[in-house]
Amino acid sequence: IRPGAGGGVNVGPDERAASKVLGAVLAGVGLGRCGVGGLVMAGIGAALVYRGYSGHCAAYSAFGVNTNRG
Repeated sequence: IRPGAGGGVNVGPDERAASKVLGAVLAGVGLGRCGVGGLVMAGIGAALVYRGYSGHCAAYSAFGVNTNRG
C-alpha cells in the first residue's frame, strides 16, 4: 500500500487521522463479536483504516469531493 495510491489524496489530514483511529476501534470491536455482523464491522473498520492511510476515498472521487487542502 502506498499513500495516495489509487487516484490521489482527496482526504484531509484531520479526517485521515480520525479514519485511522475510528476504523481501528471499529475493526477491533467487530473482531470481538461473533457472526456476520462482527465480520461486517471489522471489514468496514479495515476500509476506514485504509482510507486514513492512503488518503483516498472512492466515494469522494465519485462525487468530486476533495477535503485535502494541503
